[in-house]
Amino acid sequence: MEKSKDGYLGIYAPDLRYRFETENGEMWAKASLYRALLAYYDFTKDKNVLKAVERGVQNVMDNCKINASTPYIAHAYGYGICHGLAFTDVLDQLYQLTHDSKYWDYALFCYKDFSSHDIIVESKDIQYKNIMNPDYRLRGHTAHSTEHLRSLLVAAYASGNPQLAEALSIYMKRLKELTTISGGIIGDEWIYGRKVDHTLIGYEYCTMLETLDAYTQYIQKTGDIRYADEVEILLFNAAMGARHPEKSAVAYLKTDNSYFMNRTLNGMRGNSRYKYSSAHQDVAVCCNPNAGRIIPYYIQNLWLKDKDGFIASMFGGCEVNTLFGKQPVSIREITDYPHSNRITFEVEVKKPAIFALKIRKPAWNKGFTLDTDYKEEGAYLIINRKWSGKSTFTLEWKAEVEKHEIAGEPYFTYGALVLALPVEATEIPGRIYKPGFQDFDYIPKNFTLYMHAGNEIPVKDGDHFNVNLYNPILQKMEQKTLVPMGHTLLRQVTFRKNTE
Repeated sequence: MEKSKDGYLGIYAPDLRYRFETENGEMWAKASLYRALLAYYDFTKDKNVLKAVERGVQNVMDNCKINASTPYIAHAYGYGICHGLAFTDVLDQLYQLTHDSKYWDYALFCYKDFSSHDIIVESKDIQYKNIMNPDYRLRGHTAHSTEHLRSLLVAAYASGNPQLAEALSIYMKRLKELTTISGGIIGDEWIYGRKVDHTLIGYEYCTMLETLDAYTQYIQKTGDIRYADEVEILLFNAAMGARHPEKSAVAYLKTDNSYFMNRTLNGMRGNSRYKYSSAHQDVAVCCNPNAGRIIPYYIQNLWLKDKDGFIASMFGGCEVNTLFGKQPVSIREITDYPHSNRITFEVEVKKPAIFALKIRKPAWNKGFTLDTDYKEEGAYLIINRKWSGKSTFTLEWKAEVEKHEIAGEPYFTYGALVLALPVEATEIPGRIYKPGFQDFDYIPKNFTLYMHAGNEIPVKDGDHFNVNLYNPILQKMEQKTLVPMGHTLLRQVTFRKNTE
């Protein structure tokens, strides 16, 4: 990593900086480094770190003048250029920390410059002209297409331009159309204008991290709390279902219906990204570190603040220590969510204070019990009162097993969880990186695609769900047990209908 007296923090020696007309990693490397430094500042409040980031960003703005330069031009290739648009993450964070509009102004410039070039790599989904073209179908590298949502989001809010607001709305709908029932956005690794297929098209772990980060920022800026449901579905199903439930390994690529994980796409064609690995060193070492980021990113967005008080936007065991005005406030959330829908809140203040606690109502809830005074308002339960000392109350959401259909095939959910039929697998050990860190392939022991008959609904039995399914090989009904997707290696999630 290079640094200099003018504030430069980046990967290039002085004779190479800001001199590119083709592929380069300048803005990508800066985005990655500066985000880490800002996270460190957020934890330590070390002002020297914040100052270093501000100087580094100023160095960019001095060398790539706003509205008078082309930092995102690429006459050949452009993978680094495309990831480099995520530099707007840094600009947005600096704006929130300093309230200096120059950072948002520069973020808008970055988006406009990126939109103006014919980038060689097929990662142009976010360009304004393509968004506004009603015949355009997303086709880019999905990690680009999802992380770029944050850049469009910042540009729309930085400009206040209704045309960019419209573009944001269109883009959100396009992403939703490419989302599987588990919350993963297709792309293995490219979208290529395809439609969702739960067996033949996978999703990438990097994409899941970028999507979760984008959606939480969308909630923060728009206040559209509906996307909290999208975040929970993504994390608890696609993301947890793509990590090994027992070993230190994740799937680079994974499908909802996952029958083989042996470096093939469900046994049909080779793709070495379809395996469990501690590193995926043979393809790209990106999904494993991003898998390590996804839970922290979820945790840091569990609680939001508005002028009235605090918002429980998503759920999970946590503790937040913050201020309301100048008054210290501590909130603990005690729960096994999403495997239990019972949540105990502990709110503690050192001095009496009046504020509201807003709790999001999940879209799937069928009612609730809450042992304190509250009112319902839109998407929230609101507890607004004078808090004193330590207060404890318990909320329990009511959930039911629900049957849905996608492309004519039933699948089942319970609360935030998508249910799956585990497929018993044979483990094939692979490369060992060091003790406890290894590659693994899995193939099914007895491969049967079960079918759904009639109006069968799984019955909850503790952590499992019992259901009668049709075995087309034996031609008879069998009682099978469904579990949450996150507990599986191989699995069947959707079931063809048995019409015999």
